[in-house]
Amino acid sequence: MNQRLAITAGVSGVVVKRSLNPGQELRPEQFGPGANALFILTDPAHMWLQIDVREGDLPQVERGRQVEFIAHAYPYRIFKAEITAVGGAIDPLTRTLKVRAQVNNSARLLKLEMLGRIRISHLPGQGAVVPSSAVVSQDNTHWIFVSASPGEFEPRRAEFTYLGTERVLVREGVKPGEQVLFENTLLLARIYRSAADANERSSTSSRSVGR
Repeated sequence: MNQRLAITAGVSGVVVKRSLNPGQELRPEQFGPGANALFILTDPAHMWLQIDVREGDLPQVERGRQVEFIAHAYPYRIFKAEITAVGGAIDPLTRTLKVRAQVNNSARLLKLEMLGRIRISHLPGQGAVVPSSAVVSQDNTHWIFVSASPGEFEPRRAEFTYLGTERVLVREGVKPGEQVLFENTLLLARIYRSAADANERSSTSSRSVGR
């Protein structure tokens, strides 16, 4: 007598956990609320991302926003994802917020417990997007050095729609398409302040000269 029994799952996917072994006897009392499932299936075509978002990046995250996932295993490949849930509390130790996103994994490249980073595909609002390293702060004001001509930069006071850890959205001070300095900005700021102070001292001395 053939004692084999075919069990068909109601959903498609891949078996990731099995609680049944060959020759094991099944009894009715083994089933019901609280009982272990015989098989656990998952659909690898869609996976969840658990994201730790820093406080400074909270204005970027909301349900429905599109994000890009770059896995450490595939640094040159982008996986499209969508934020589906946003946590309600900041972790007091890490100062981050838990956010969940669903990522398309139709190519089956992503695996469980993979690590990577998230990039927001677009910033809220309109303006020029520049690296955060281009911003110089002084006396509660923000400055960006804009290229007026090749090899020459002029400081401009800037106002922002969004300030992030990697990118900022400039509302006033920089126009889209303009080139800005984003390396050695502090050094150039010190040189500029020193030159401005020297000019001010020279001007004061000239005004103080009399007969």
